Amino acid sequence: RAEKSFLFARLPTAVHIGPNIGFEPELMATMVARFAEARGSHFCVMGTGKAYADELNLLKIIAITFISHGFSHIAFADEGFKGCIPYIKAEAIEYVREYTAEKKNGGQLLCPQGLSPYADVLRLPHLGRPRPRGCHGGSQWQQ
Repeated sequence: RAEKSFLFARLPTAVHIGPNIGFEPELMATMVARFAEARGSHFCVMGTGKAYADELNLLKIIAITFISHGFSHIAFADEGFKGCIPYIKAEAIEYVREYTAEKKNGGQLLCPQGLSPYADVLRLPHLGRPRPRGCHGGSQWQQ
């Protein structure tokens, strides 16, 4: 997914690798090294879900690269992030939304309740955690 789309909504533990990694061995090695301490964890590789041939090929290469470097719990989400959207709308899964906004008051971004203006985890009550109030758009930014 494009970084702008990723920042708009993502799963709480998602990491944006981005399309710029391409098929470059050096960049793939850097990616694997970045996750080395998480070897043994479960990973799910997902893209947009729009079935672009280039994207699907890159996602498969990423998954194969992880597997070939000893990451044994790699899943591949055929429907990508697009497949998560109905669950987000139904409030069946948690997601994170990061914000960008024009700077106000001499370059400082302000947000109600002292939350970061950059990230807000939307937690669902039925998953055992309260859903916090916070930055949910331009109208709630302090002036």
